[in-house]
Amino acid sequence: MSAFVLIIEILFSVAAFLLIIVTILAGLKSLKKDHFPNWKFLDYFSVGYVEYLFAKFFKKDSK
Repeated sequence: MSAFVLIIEILFSVAAFLLIIVTILAGLKSLKKDHFPNWKFLDYFSVGYVEYLFAKFFKKDSK
């Protein structure tokens, strides 16, 4: 039973960590939107940048 509890605690701590990261990034995004519109830091976290990296590195290999 303790192994099950340990797995649940690990999953809960990972979920809490991800929630904290999402909260921080959302706060940074709203800070950028309201006060620093020319700030480029959050562009690295955008989905478009991830799609660009995927196309750049993985689409070449599939051809």
